[in-house]
Amino acid sequence: LITHYVAYLATSPLGAGRTLVGQSTVGVHEVGLQPDVALGAYTYVVVFIKSSLAESSSPVAVALSDTIGTVQDLIFVDEDIDGSQFGGYINWTLPDETVYVSNYSIHLAFDAAGAARSQIGDIVDADVDFTSVAEDTPQGTFSHVVVFSRSPLAEQTTPAAFEISDAASLVTDVTLVDTDLDDSEFAGEATWTEPSDVSRVVEYLVFLASGAGGHPRSQIGSATTLGTNVISVPDNTAQSSHTHLVVFARSVLFEQTTPGTFLLVDSAASVDNTNFID
Repeated sequence: LITHYVAYLATSPLGAGRTLVGQSTVGVHEVGLQPDVALGAYTYVVVFIKSSLAESSSPVAVALSDTIGTVQDLIFVDEDIDGSQFGGYINWTLPDETVYVSNYSIHLAFDAAGAARSQIGDIVDADVDFTSVAEDTPQGTFSHVVVFSRSPLAEQTTPAAFEISDAASLVTDVTLVDTDLDDSEFAGEATWTEPSDVSRVVEYLVFLASGAGGHPRSQIGSATTLGTNVISVPDNTAQSSHTHLVVFARSVLFEQTTPGTFLLVDSAASVDNTNFID
């Protein structure tokens, strides 16, 4: 009389080198296999019939098929050009095997294994191959982007990983020699030195600002393209409450948060004691 079905992982269809998975009673036709079981040398699942006296000698066998659902070609290009901040798009290629993939979770992590991770946005569906990182996301101790594939049963243990390169592109040596000699007015050529890393820079924006942080601000002219480090400040430009000249670099996605700065110095000259005797 059959009392149980007993399932094993084995190295042959006859049950050699087997390790117990579990057993079920008559009428129950499944046994659960926990996530993250090491495949090792196992190549088969075998099921033996068990009676109250003994286990059968000839099992039913099915060959194991290890499903690999890891995303490929993972890449993140940091378009936030402030140092120690991230922003931009994460892209990947879908796994070759997606039949058991239900979605992906994406994280910033301390290492390629996903330690100390912080999730980016929502979990995305199995047919989606990108997500975005918000502008001004702090780098903290994160060094990698990791993507975990998830099945209806579990999340994979080993993610796809990409080491992040932080883009930092701050202009330096900002200056303006004021050639407008009227009090509280400016004119002249504003200049700056371009960042050492301009790989993500597409243009510069120049402002008079009420503080070194760049806000509130009033733009001078139009944006200047990469490779240009000078812009003209028109005659009779009013100082108002402005204290600084600031230059922001911009990538294809974001304007940086922290500008290069110059403390304004107003050049004023007048003639005293003017007389005219006819």
